[in-house]
Amino acid sequence: MHKFPLIELDTTDSFKKLKSAGLESSETLTIEAGDQIVLLTRGIAPPKQEQVLFIILREIPDDNSCLFNSIGYVLENRSMNKSQYLRDVVAEYILARPLQFTRAVLGGKGPSDYARWIRQKNTWGGAIELSIFSEIYGVEIGSFHVQTGRMDLFGEGRNLRNRVYLQYTGIHYEVFARTKSSDSPKCQDETIFPSDDFVVMEQVKELVLAARAAHRFTDTAKFKATCRTVRYTSNLSRVKRSADGSIRVTPSQKDYLLQVPINRPASVGLMLVGWGGNNGSTLTASLLAHQHEVTWKSRRGVEKANFYGSLVMASTVGLGFDEETGKEVTAPMFQLAPFVDPKNLVIGGWDISSMNLAEACDRSQVLEPILIERLAPQMASLKPLPSIYDPTFIASNQSDRADNLITGTKREQLEQVRKDIREFKATNNLEEVIILWTANTERYTKIELGVHDSWKNLEAAINSNASEISPSTIFAIASILEAFSSGIKPVSIVSYNHLGNNDGKNLAEEAQFKSKEISKSSVVDDIIQSNQILYPIEKGQSNPTNPDHVIIIEYVPAVGDSKRAMDEYESEIFMGGRSTISIHNVCEDSLLAAPLMLDLVLMTQFLSKIRISRSIDPSTATFEPFHPILSILSFLLKAPLVPGHAPVINALMKQRKSIEGLLRACVGLPALDDLVLEHRLRQ
Repeated sequence: MHKFPLIELDTTDSFKKLKSAGLESSETLTIEAGDQIVLLTRGIAPPKQEQVLFIILREIPDDNSCLFNSIGYVLENRSMNKSQYLRDVVAEYILARPLQFTRAVLGGKGPSDYARWIRQKNTWGGAIELSIFSEIYGVEIGSFHVQTGRMDLFGEGRNLRNRVYLQYTGIHYEVFARTKSSDSPKCQDETIFPSDDFVVMEQVKELVLAARAAHRFTDTAKFKATCRTVRYTSNLSRVKRSADGSIRVTPSQKDYLLQVPINRPASVGLMLVGWGGNNGSTLTASLLAHQHEVTWKSRRGVEKANFYGSLVMASTVGLGFDEETGKEVTAPMFQLAPFVDPKNLVIGGWDISSMNLAEACDRSQVLEPILIERLAPQMASLKPLPSIYDPTFIASNQSDRADNLITGTKREQLEQVRKDIREFKATNNLEEVIILWTANTERYTKIELGVHDSWKNLEAAINSNASEISPSTIFAIASILEAFSSGIKPVSIVSYNHLGNNDGKNLAEEAQFKSKEISKSSVVDDIIQSNQILYPIEKGQSNPTNPDHVIIIEYVPAVGDSKRAMDEYESEIFMGGRSTISIHNVCEDSLLAAPLMLDLVLMTQFLSKIRISRSIDPSTATFEPFHPILSILSFLLKAPLVPGHAPVINALMKQRKSIEGLLRACVGLPALDDLVLEHRLRQ
């Protein structure tokens, strides 16, 4: 529905009927007698009443445009893609009324400066914007503040017939709607109510009070939304070994300053290398299913898109313990830091296969056919850019897919990839682009001195078309140039896997399997190094004896994406005994991989914005980014890479705690104390 700018009616013909002038049923005339202007405002009448059950709170994307998206939802036919249009509406309204909107009204800004400011995507709206929207749409806007329970009523005293309701948490707006059931599609929501419908208002109040009781608000008196710098204290233990074998441990502390972003990015692009593969097509389909709120039927009932399996989107972080009950209080990880909203990601990428994403999704046989059908219209228009194909790095059985290629020398391929990134960024008006490798496993590159040991040598090797420059190396370089981690002794670990997707097909050849075997084998390294009791260095040896570690991967086409993994752990226990743990796991490989890919994107984007100072003195503080090898992402990777000076950590709990600890630090909280000594004492 179109409601602004207002439409001026032609009244030169005094005998003209309103219907012939364009006025339709349910529309309102606004008459300004002074200038004798007749304006038509469209679509503010409430929809016809239907039998409905209750009022619900509809979530609005957690970004800097939540106020504008809320107005779009309640007054623009449940639209949440008109935030920029509504920003422009506010700007033009203010510019047209300089006498009304003075610096005193606009918080010290002149009309031009304020108009320019409010048009920016990272700018929040507030009371000024709500009062303007009330004027434009001719409705009351009731905005409930969760912390106080107070309703601010914009348009009060103007005898307006209709009203909409918003909820404000202190930093975020959401909307109230009336619907038949919580599962009803949003297109059936009723969002405009008679101003004198006190039953609706009381139902809204009940939901606000429930949110207040659950403390679902931000106390802005204590939380400084404009503060980007937090102090973090790292508690360390320095260990010194003496010649006599004694160990001296000295506790110490090191303080840092962290500069942390406070706004969710509005425009982030994701480019996948291997976009048309099982993982890339599955991730793309899931993001589209979220964007379009697709539901589908499976043998288990009605399904809807979710982010299960994602650390960022589907897990919580401990905040502390409730003062009254003593119970742990947690918060969704996604709400603890300004991660990009996955639904706002602009996706693209490269693939050696020319299949569009609808065909690729159908070929992969990962998702339900009915879901693929629902998404086919959107996915058919998505076609990968040509990619780099080097048959010496991936299995020969992939050649039948290779019909969409970047030709030329390695230098020409590098420049083409860089051009693709720049064009993708410019075409979609993106602030930044994340590049994620999700193509086939390559064989291990033979690292050579004079080729891979410095940027100068690497660049020379590219220019000379050296054979040991892999496609993944070229994509990594292009990304960089475009600027965009219980006291039993395992003695054997045997891992058998079989699967039938294209990953399994590629790994059927020895060179590619060897690459996977090396990455899987390294996961026990820090276990051995951390326990000299279980893994001592025997006399005459320079290293401890490793557990027997066998890895088998077989290609079985019949099982498709449903991977079978059988793992057996043989451990030596007390007094020469043995313990055997056998695990049989059946999982849909790509549905496990896709949420981890999403986590890598969200975490990488957020981490790229953090800056750290080793000095806490503001006069000497110099802020630097993380090391480019983001070892803190080890939890998401099978064989994490770390900077040369850092230890490799493969223990899952340590990896996850490092992520949680960083997010807590970003909001000024200390690391969690798992000792919780106060709960170990008598009451």
